Amino acid sequence: MTSVITRDEVEEYSNKLLQNIPSHNKPVFVLIYGTVDVSDEQALYADYRDDHVPVDVLETFKILSGKPIVQFNEGDIKLSMYLASMLAVKAFYNKQSIITQIGVSEDVTDVIEIMKTLGYEVSLVVNSCDDAPERWQALDKTSKWVLTNRDYINRDLIAYLFEDITGVNYADYKSSGATKLVMTDNNGHVIGSSES
Repeated sequence: MTSVITRDEVEEYSNKLLQNIPSHNKPVFVLIYGTVDVSDEQALYADYRDDHVPVDVLETFKILSGKPIVQFNEGDIKLSMYLASMLAVKAFYNKQSIITQIGVSEDVTDVIEIMKTLGYEVSLVVNSCDDAPERWQALDKTSKWVLTNRDYINRDLIAYLFEDITGVNYADYKSSGATKLVMTDNNGHVIGSSES
């Protein structure tokens, strides 16, 4: 991103993005799985833009920079992740639906389980096509880098959301053998629970 954006400006962006997205008693987590190029990504997101919070490093990059996704680079990761993390936490507390995408290079089992544990209904949208391997091979090096990093980062954003809300790393929670998770707000009021 060429201009300097402050944390206060990122906070302002997040508030603007969230203000028109409805709250739900049972919010939905939409995971678009299998996207193999940037044009797929845009078409799939179109149906969800008005009522789902994007917890996606490439979407937040576009919001902050106004640039095409293929211009995303290593210097953009930190601020784009910061906005995506902020959106995720606020969406959770506002009971707003969330959308992200992860390509087939990543196992999404933990992502799905995390969101279920946090009280979200999960909707998996599989983007499949017969020529996916050929389409991936046809991508240039930059596009492959962008999409691969999107997959890793988006998976991590969901793991960070769990940790931000519960104070516990998901892998530790899973291996602890705990059968119930109770989530509270800053005042100790129960805001949700999940049993495994």
